[in-house]
Amino acid sequence: MENEANPPLSTGEASAPFQGTDLTRQFRYKSGISKNQPLRCERVNEVTFKITAGEFTNVPASHGQWGGYRTAKAEAWIMCVAPGLWLARCGDRACGPLPFSEAKRDALAMTKGAAGDYQICNPVAHLNGLQALLAQHAGETDLATKPSEAV
Repeated sequence: MENEANPPLSTGEASAPFQGTDLTRQFRYKSGISKNQPLRCERVNEVTFKITAGEFTNVPASHGQWGGYRTAKAEAWIMCVAPGLWLARCGDRACGPLPFSEAKRDALAMTKGAAGDYQICNPVAHLNGLQALLAQHAGETDLATKPSEAV
């Protein structure tokens, strides 16, 4: 007879054999989303598009500025660098400036492994330099096409 003042200590082991419902199974997330989703072009703002494959990423909250949110992960970018001229970029590869339809075609091709027109080392400096060059060229073209006013 056990002493009622001192109950038996639990060792953490089961006193009865496990049943089928007690077996642990590896958890598998069953998503309705296919891994082979087609690439699509999403508008970010008036001068930027991104090519996505449907995979989402979490953007953490910034205290006092925005709450966290989920957004589609970009595989490539299409950016307007001058009116009617777009730059396609994927990683460190770039194509353009080109009309939008051609830039989109090149961005989709680069996400599938195609080589770009050229490789860039510093994306910000490249974009700023390209826009400055195109703005300067547009200014020279405007001056050349405007008739001089006779005084």
